[in-house]
Amino acid sequence: SGSEADERSDIYALGRIIIETLTGELPEEGITGVPQPVASVLARCVAHRKDDRYCCVADLRSELLPALAACDSAFQMTGAPS
Repeated sequence: SGSEADERSDIYALGRIIIETLTGELPEEGITGVPQPVASVLARCVAHRKDDRYCCVADLRSELLPALAACDSAFQMTGAPS
């Protein structure tokens, strides 16, 4: 029998959607073309083992926002468009 769906299942689904939207590829193909801080957060969202994923959206948010901010700062420092 399969395991019960919980918030970590939703986080997995959200991670897949974000990865596919940003890269046009499935997570199984790797997370490329995404800045490393964001890729690390997304990799944890789609971890194979449910226990390795964020346990709640608040935890995901607490790591995703700083990762996005770091990317935004890097773009501003290199002169890339924001």
